[in-house]
Amino acid sequence: MADWILDDVLRVTGVRHAVLATTDGLVSVKSEGLKTDAAQRLAAGCAALAGVATGLARDHANSTTPPRQVVVELDGALLFVRRGRDTYLAVVADHAVDPASLGHALKIVLTAIGN
Repeated sequence: MADWILDDVLRVTGVRHAVLATTDGLVSVKSEGLKTDAAQRLAAGCAALAGVATGLARDHANSTTPPRQVVVELDGALLFVRRGRDTYLAVVADHAVDPASLGHALKIVLTAIGN
């Protein structure tokens, strides 16, 4: 898959990087400028976060399905992890990013790849 698939997300003001990852934490596509090792850590982290979120949803929300999104607030950025059918889309963005615009772009990308 080509990195152009991430263009809609990367056009959102405040987005720094994006990674499309498999559910087992492997990089499928990364944004240009993101080093490979950083993309691999981000993809692996997505899988780990999703696993924790799924366990929490099951234990505390009586949910039988994995959460659709996990958001982590870091000192210098926000991390958004959106779940697709067989993939995760991770985005690192500035705190000033518009969540509605980013959410719309995430949906466009996941729909475009059949998720």
